[in-house]
Amino acid sequence: LINTASKSLDFSDGTTQFVLQAKRCFTFYVESPTSTNSEWIGQVRFDDPFTITSIQAVASKGASGWNLMYGPAGSQTTKVFTDYKAASASTYPTYTTFANSTILNNNVLSYVVASNSADQQSNAATVCGRYNK
Repeated sequence: LINTASKSLDFSDGTTQFVLQAKRCFTFYVESPTSTNSEWIGQVRFDDPFTITSIQAVASKGASGWNLMYGPAGSQTTKVFTDYKAASASTYPTYTTFANSTILNNNVLSYVVASNSADQQSNAATVCGRYNK
């Protein structure tokens, strides 16, 4: 069933109506992260508006400061988080609250490394969300 009110694709088991989730996830992986890495690591371009619903980060060992930024290609200035977050081997929270989370069509999302432990080998952030069509 197409629900024109909610703009969702729904199905029914005969008793209950369910909404099909259009969740998409992708991962930014950074090997040997340093604060001198290019600011625009792992650029992802969106051809339709996209809303981030969750982000989870993890590191091989140690910790690093990171954020995600988006905007037009080559000039991503909008930060997803107000402050940098930590990617750590000991804790890996799932973030669901953001300063900015709706990426406009034709914008690019990039991973930014701000600081890191000397012994860190890699870190990654998995971003999940949905297209707003």
